[in-house]
Amino acid sequence: MELWSDFLNGVLPYQEYWFPLAIGIAVGMGCIFTGNLVWRARKPTPRKPQPPAPPGYDPFLQGSPSEQRKSYRRAGNLVQVLYARPDNKESPRRALVLDRSMGGLRLATDEEVAAGTRLVVLPVNAPELTPWTEIEVRDSSLVEDCWELRCQFLKTPQWSILLLFG
Repeated sequence: MELWSDFLNGVLPYQEYWFPLAIGIAVGMGCIFTGNLVWRARKPTPRKPQPPAPPGYDPFLQGSPSEQRKSYRRAGNLVQVLYARPDNKESPRRALVLDRSMGGLRLATDEEVAAGTRLVVLPVNAPELTPWTEIEVRDSSLVEDCWELRCQFLKTPQWSILLLFG
């Protein structure tokens, strides 16, 4: 009991150094103990097994077998484009780009275009010497009062041209 009374009176040697250190160690151990309780309580969810890759499959060249989208689709500002058949660029029609990706565009038009049709598109705000970009309509559907065309680039355009689509 003599040690306790010395502690309360503050006469133990170097008490101003080891007492805050002891409090810090106790608080740190409490944090570690609480953290272990919290993190240990979470059980990892088992993932369903992926189908085996075919022989000769290279994920760096051909992508992941479970991935369905080749590039991220992003929405943005509506961008007006001109589109036409490749052999009839003199009388283009207008459309809006609803979303775009490295692989293609989704356009809103006022006419139905059959799947498999090849078109060329050019942003309305493109500079004079910008080339037309070739696309192929993969699917079209009537949404409210316009036709949505899901199109794929036949050849991925340069980054500077992709930026013109929004």
